[in-house]
Amino acid sequence: MNNAADDRIIKFLLRHGLHESCFDFEAHVRRFTEEMDNGLAGDTSSLLMLPTYLDDRKGGGMKDEVIAIDAGGTNLRIGLVKFSPGEPPERIYYEKQPIPGAGTPVDKTVFFDRIAAALEPVAGRSGKIGFCFSFPTDILPSRDGRILIFDKEVKVTDGAGSLLGQELNDALARAGKPAASVTVLNDSTAAILGVLAFEQARIRKQEQTYSGHIGLIYGTGVNICYSECIDRIPKLKKEDIPQGSRYMLINTEAGGYAGFERGPVDREMDETSEDPGGQLFEKMVSGAYFSVLVLRSLKLAANEGLFSEAAAARIAEHDRLDPADIDRFLKDPGGRSTLAALCLGENDSAQLFSLIDGLYDRAAKLVAIVVAAVMIRCGGGTADAPILLVVDGSTFHKGYRFRERFVGMIEKYTDSALHYELVGSEDHTLIGAAASVFM
Repeated sequence: MNNAADDRIIKFLLRHGLHESCFDFEAHVRRFTEEMDNGLAGDTSSLLMLPTYLDDRKGGGMKDEVIAIDAGGTNLRIGLVKFSPGEPPERIYYEKQPIPGAGTPVDKTVFFDRIAAALEPVAGRSGKIGFCFSFPTDILPSRDGRILIFDKEVKVTDGAGSLLGQELNDALARAGKPAASVTVLNDSTAAILGVLAFEQARIRKQEQTYSGHIGLIYGTGVNICYSECIDRIPKLKKEDIPQGSRYMLINTEAGGYAGFERGPVDREMDETSEDPGGQLFEKMVSGAYFSVLVLRSLKLAANEGLFSEAAAARIAEHDRLDPADIDRFLKDPGGRSTLAALCLGENDSAQLFSLIDGLYDRAAKLVAIVVAAVMIRCGGGTADAPILLVVDGSTFHKGYRFRERFVGMIEKYTDSALHYELVGSEDHTLIGAAASVFM
């Protein structure tokens, strides 16, 4: 790769706030921590710090079948999960389909009626439903959840303010199906509970002890939750504390964090999005927006003369970039891909690779800052009792070298002072949704 070309790209990234070195790790950890404290106290904060009313230290006595729903930024997944004492949970039914409102707007009646229709094969098999909902939601002490907004480009008109459990039971009634007791939780919470449900036997056998639990979602969207001591949640009303609980999972709603400095590309993306001013951190890093960030950055770089005239012309005409094209190009810059076809020779290819690689580095650092802040909040862990970090999401696990970048950022900027065990989650959110009914 041409070193001169690399230098020009580095200067471009620095100039526009797109380079990882534009963000001071320790300063931003402190800033994120301050926002956490403000959110827990009920003060003004870009972090909602929503109580889940779920205690991750509970979970004994899990038995019987539970219906599970996982409504994510892309897919709606339905499952029936069987729990047996001493055995790992068993998924005995599973179906996946596009989530209503993705691409084509729907109203809330259609949204919930389609979910009720998807439940047809399992409705009535259990009186309990765990509902993992991957959009900002205020969980109530009753375990129902009030929708705050729909994001990730999913559009449901008149959906904000609705109670998930109530609306779902109304839809089931319209479909002639029995009502159920609904426990609502978000995706990062479900990821933790899903892994813990599987890990219980191993933990008991090896006498493994974790000093804290953290769930990170990094796919279409981004979010993080963690286990907090109840006495450090000032805004929690005493009468709303579950009996016998000393800990509670907190949904930070990190996608809405507004503490990172944004460059012109970030601001332009936000201003032209469906919700200007909202979900600012998510728009800087998440899979739903990363391909747009890459394309806008390429167009700006082309305008500034960083590509050949022919390549710049092709980039200017390009109006859409598929996320899969990005990783396909990074894995094989000289191969057959949409991005490779934009390049006229090795210099263009090297420039393009360096630019996208730099954007991935920035995303990895920003995610690492958020996770490090939460780890420190959990005490940092020890060699004998590390923090369990559960990570779910295709961008983290399938994005080009993203996991490697993330771990490298944590090690580089924290001097290996944090002790954690990173466990990848695959479909654990559906299991976690089912497990939540026992918490």
